[in-house]
Amino acid sequence: MVAIPFLIFDPGSRPNPHVLVVGVGVGAMLGIAGGLVFRSFVPLERRLQIIRSLNPRLARHLIPAPKNDKD
Repeated sequence: MVAIPFLIFDPGSRPNPHVLVVGVGVGAMLGIAGGLVFRSFVPLERRLQIIRSLNPRLARHLIPAPKNDKD
């Protein structure tokens, strides 16, 4: 986020395409690794709670409502 004002106000500070590709690749690999760790070590019910808390409207469309075992 610190680099964004420099990119806007100083056109000569833009990195070359090779650096951008490497940066995006490293970021993607870190994101995939983080997602795999999250999926492997967090139980399903807890993951669903986290997703519901992040975006309740989207969760209503994608994730079924929690089951109530009260009969």
